[in-house]
Amino acid sequence: MTVSSDPGICGVCTHAKTIATKNAAEYLRCSLHDQNPVTFKKYPSLPLIACDGFSEHSRKTLSSAEQTALPQSLLQAIGGRPVVQKFVEVFYTRASADELIGHLFGEDLKAGQAKQSLFMEQWLGGEPVYSQIWGHPRLRIRHFPFVIGPAHSERWLELMEEALLESSVTVKLVNELMARLKPLAKHMINIDDDVPREPQAKKWMD
Repeated sequence: MTVSSDPGICGVCTHAKTIATKNAAEYLRCSLHDQNPVTFKKYPSLPLIACDGFSEHSRKTLSSAEQTALPQSLLQAIGGRPVVQKFVEVFYTRASADELIGHLFGEDLKAGQAKQSLFMEQWLGGEPVYSQIWGHPRLRIRHFPFVIGPAHSERWLELMEEALLESSVTVKLVNELMARLKPLAKHMINIDDDVPREPQAKKWMD
């Protein structure tokens, strides 16, 4: 597939090579296809969220303070990357159709879901792939284009909790995660703030 602004993990994978054509179009080609064409597509569908052959290289080294990640054991405790992808998928399915907050998710749900999966994995203590692609999370700034009030924040939390429980995360871990997510959701509220509303999500941020 042609290279987009949101290639997912292909953007930082050592096996992804950019191929330019005569008409100036660029494609991401997976070199693992040459070894195993059954498992790996030559031109993956982007954005790619997960891949058994993923091998990252760092664009930028982040300090532990910049990563602001939770302990590594918490990501492992909930079941790792597969569970993150599951609860984000469940959350996006519900949230994008929700009467109150559905309009906040835009039209490209696949790209948004891929981005949130990478952020959540990093936030839970996983590899900082999100930051290697987009820079520092800067979540409040990236959410400036959306008018977010207390009701939106509460609904986001409700749907996230439902998604975690539906994805077989234990009640104990869900409670711990929600305790950490509540301040984050509250921080996104900007309805009464004079902030820039132009798109921010695809920018690299230091």
